[in-house]
Amino acid sequence: MSTSCKHCGAEECVKYGKVNGGHQRYRCKSCKRSFTVTRRKYSLDFKLKVIRMYLEGIGLRSIARLEGVSNVLVLYWIRTVGSLIRQKLDALKRNPPLQEIEIIEIDELHSYCKKNATLCGYGLPLIVIGTKLLILK
Repeated sequence: MSTSCKHCGAEECVKYGKVNGGHQRYRCKSCKRSFTVTRRKYSLDFKLKVIRMYLEGIGLRSIARLEGVSNVLVLYWIRTVGSLIRQKLDALKRNPPLQEIEIIEIDELHSYCKKNATLCGYGLPLIVIGTKLLILK
């Protein structure tokens, strides 16, 4: 048998039943531990595709149905990317030099928000647009 133990690397493994998903379990004769070989690995492109779908507004369960993955796994990928973005933002936080600071009068801000009323809605479009810009940089 070409299956080697994940724990000790020995080649003496025998079939040891199946798990709930129907995947084959194996047991090592030397270390007496059981393991599963069949585990699906997802490429980075696939994970980014799923995250883009989430940013477009598709629900977690819909993404899971369409792509054939668990909704828990989709949520894990989204949280992982969110924490990576948060770490990058924390690393970039700095005090801007005085040349980069602009003084805006309150009436200019009011007219800007009136002009771009679609971006000031209930918050979701602004968050999604900001996240997309962070990912594309």
